[in-house]
Amino acid sequence: MTGAAAPVQGQVQQMLTLLAVAGTVGAALVVSFAGRLDRDVTALRIGSGLLVYGGVVLPVTAAGFATSIGPAGQLLDLIGLGAVAVLFALGLVRRGEPTLSWPAAAVAVAASLTAVAGTALVPALAPGTMVLTAAHAVIVLGMAAVAAAMVAQGMRAHSVLQRRVGLGYGLLAVAHGGRGLEPVEVMMAWPAFTGLRPVAVAIIIAGVLPHLRSALRRQQDRDVAAALRLQAVREAGEARDRDADDRDHELRNVVLGLSGAAALLAGPADGGRAELGAAVAAELDRLTRMLDRARPETGAGEIDVRSALAVAVEVRRAGGAVIELDVPAGLRARGSAEVLTQVVTNLLVNCARHAPGSPVHISAAEADGHVVVQVRDHGPGIAPGREADLLDRGRRSATTGGRGLGLGISRDLLRAHGGDLRLVRPAGGGLLAVLDIPSAELAAPVTRFAS
Repeated sequence: MTGAAAPVQGQVQQMLTLLAVAGTVGAALVVSFAGRLDRDVTALRIGSGLLVYGGVVLPVTAAGFATSIGPAGQLLDLIGLGAVAVLFALGLVRRGEPTLSWPAAAVAVAASLTAVAGTALVPALAPGTMVLTAAHAVIVLGMAAVAAAMVAQGMRAHSVLQRRVGLGYGLLAVAHGGRGLEPVEVMMAWPAFTGLRPVAVAIIIAGVLPHLRSALRRQQDRDVAAALRLQAVREAGEARDRDADDRDHELRNVVLGLSGAAALLAGPADGGRAELGAAVAAELDRLTRMLDRARPETGAGEIDVRSALAVAVEVRRAGGAVIELDVPAGLRARGSAEVLTQVVTNLLVNCARHAPGSPVHISAAEADGHVVVQVRDHGPGIAPGREADLLDRGRRSATTGGRGLGLGISRDLLRAHGGDLRLVRPAGGGLLAVLDIPSAELAAPVTRFAS
């Protein structure tokens, strides 16, 4: 080697070593980050091994520290290489799973112990003696064994990270093995083997980057799943709150109606007490069901429309409401009598709140396979364009108060039984609520929510 070529070759070697340091440390940080995302012990140990190699072993080699202080420096170099081999080997260990990492780990540990014991027993060794050379050879063999185990396990587990890191680590073992020939004066091999290290690091990076992309995708999937779970919990909480509001709303209506019935029953006897008693009994049964936290029955049976409406009407009449009931006898619909009574009770409560003192007219007739029930008052009515939005929960009048639940609850109950509710601004003022209920002649509808 000429004197002019030596400095140039030294500069090239330093540049290649610095590239290897930067690439290895970068790869260590990336794979450690991915390991933390996935809580992957294998990736974390590989990252630790790369960090020790790129942050300790390579800088010591590049600075010439290992050779400048003699056997102690070479011992430090060997310990660093052994530590990397142990960390990589431990990264292959998977509990309860057969693996090649145990023999590889044993070789790596034996290599480290050999290096330590050899130098400790012969503290005055000069560089290049047989003990250090043997320790170096054992370390390199350990690195090669771990690299082979990583490649084998990566192929079996279809892990790009383990395959490529194992392959790159194998090239690093070859590079360090070539450096071990230096004391035997095979000097031309050393620059070539130094050039292997950037190639090895490039292969490792090629395995780390896809692993990071996969880890980020998995983290995104976990974030989406967590958001969906949170949304489900939030919706469940909202449903519980909505059920509690519905129950509270209906309890208020039932208690209000029963209060009026109780006042009437305390007065002089008349011929209407039998019908009122039946209505009170029906309302008490509905109250019991609500206290038991039971929803209205969703089974589709036949309803005697007049009887179901009479329960709501008699209780409200007992409270002083003026209600005309115009329903032909024998008119039958399909659905739940309890739901029909509850919906009409809600509408009558709204009439009393928003049109106090106004007479209410309730009629029912069959048309086109449906029973149409109409509830009309003669109060101030509603503003144009509000027929639809007042059926949403929480929509309420700014002047008469209320919680804005009754109409929304009523529509939901009817739709759950195949019916519907709509509001109409009739000619002559007031408000008309139209209930569409399947006729008893139709097949049973599919209910929209379970009991």
